[in-house]
Amino acid sequence: MAKDFFTAGWTIRDLITALDSLPDGRAHGQIVDGQWVPYSGADGISAARLGHWVNWRLNAWRDNGTVVESPTQTRIRRAVAAKNQRQAQQPARDEERQRNPTEMATPEGQSAKQACLDQFRANSVRNRNLRRRR
Repeated sequence: MAKDFFTAGWTIRDLITALDSLPDGRAHGQIVDGQWVPYSGADGISAARLGHWVNWRLNAWRDNGTVVESPTQTRIRRAVAAKNQRQAQQPARDEERQRNPTEMATPEGQSAKQACLDQFRANSVRNRNLRRRR
């Protein structure tokens, strides 16, 4: 029943997620009066029909018979992509860090720095006064 899912690298947690929800994240359900109504669907299913119910739920996670990416695989892929993007952006951030002290040494940079410090002080005084009132 789930052999092709395990072959595709799915975990037990992924199968539980697939039985509870659709690939788009919605809970399994049906449309009632034009609105999506989630339901578990397992309530009252006889043991003889349980295999059919599991296959029906898992079929939402197949594309033309091929198992799609599991929720865990999706999270891992997205995390790797985000890490790669951060690494690609790192040289620009490093350059900004090197450029920032030079810019802050100018009179314009000093006035911008002072404006930020004044804003921080004003906010901290306001927050302190709000805490005292409570």
